[in-house]
Amino acid sequence: MVYALATINYQGQATPVIESGGEYWLLSEVAPELLQPHLSRGLLNIFDHWQEREPKLAELAERLAGNSENAGRIEPPPRTEDFLAPLLYPNKVVLMGANYYDHLRNDAGVNDFKKEEKIPMLFFKPPTTTLVGSGKSVRYPTQSKKFDWEIELALVIGKRARRVHAAEALNCVAGKIDADIDQLGRLSVQIV
Repeated sequence: MVYALATINYQGQATPVIESGGEYWLLSEVAPELLQPHLSRGLLNIFDHWQEREPKLAELAERLAGNSENAGRIEPPPRTEDFLAPLLYPNKVVLMGANYYDHLRNDAGVNDFKKEEKIPMLFFKPPTTTLVGSGKSVRYPTQSKKFDWEIELALVIGKRARRVHAAEALNCVAGKIDADIDQLGRLSVQIV
């Protein structure tokens, strides 16, 4: 079952929704228990308890696909800009620099980089200004000479982990390896 989770601007509010079978439903209407304990945290409530809630999401998506009831169903957002960043204001955003050879060679002038011999540079960015939704502007200082950007989300951690062996790392990821954020800002998870 494929479904998508998104945070959209609905009636002027950041609103968590689930998309299944091409239809959208308000999570607060069809599964309010998934948005507990703090409704204002939106989809973060789900990812805080991913192992427990992911099977419930899959069941919900299956039930909603082809559902003839209208309770909680909404029209798809009319504008791309109505799709916000899927996860608004997580506790932290950890970024990794120097993880692409071309960046090291072209931007830093390092020509002898070998990943297996280096420790990647990790850094934090403020969650309140780092994540933007589809069609939104990114602000940068006007004195910038070179503006570099990337649009990607490598993964969302689905459970607490510490000192995880590389062979077990994917067991900590919410969803499956083919989880993807589409161009509208929806997080799609392939459940097999």
